[in-house]
Amino acid sequence: MNPMRGPGRFQWNAAGWIGAQLGATCWLAPLAILLFLKKDAVGALLIATAFGAVNVLGLFLWLRRDRIPPYPAIQTLLGGCALAALATLFFVITSPVMQRDVLAGWKPWNALFSLSVFPGLMVMFHFLERESRERTTSASGASRDGEDPGNSARP
Repeated sequence: MNPMRGPGRFQWNAAGWIGAQLGATCWLAPLAILLFLKKDAVGALLIATAFGAVNVLGLFLWLRRDRIPPYPAIQTLLGGCALAALATLFFVITSPVMQRDVLAGWKPWNALFSLSVFPGLMVMFHFLERESRERTTSASGASRDGEDPGNSARP
C-alpha cells in the first residue's frame, strides 16, 4: 500500500502513527483494569470502550492511509483522543468508586487542565502544517519566476 503524500509537514509514518495512538491511549487500559478490580464493572467497561474506540479509529485511519491525507488523519485521531479523555475524566470526577477508593483527597477538577494537551497539539500541528505549506508554495512560486528560493535574501 502506498500512503497518500501530504502537501505539508505531516506524512504517514508507522512509528509516529502507532506511537501517537498508543501513547495517547495507554493510560486508559490500566485505569479500566483498576476499576474492574475495584468491582466497578460499568466504569471499567466505559473506559475500556473509550480505549477501544480510539484505537479502532486509529486503525481505521491507518488502514486507509492510501486514501486519507496524513494531516487530517492525525487531527481526527487527536480529536478522538480528546473526546475519550473528556469522557474518562468526566467519569472519574463523578464516580463514587473513584472518589472513595482511588482518588481520596484528590481535586479532580484540577485535572481538567490535562485536557488542554489535545487541543494544544491540534493547534500546534495546524500552525506547523500551515507554515510548511506556505514555505512550499512560496518556494515553488519563486522557482517558477526564475529565482532561486534558497538565495532570495542575496542582492
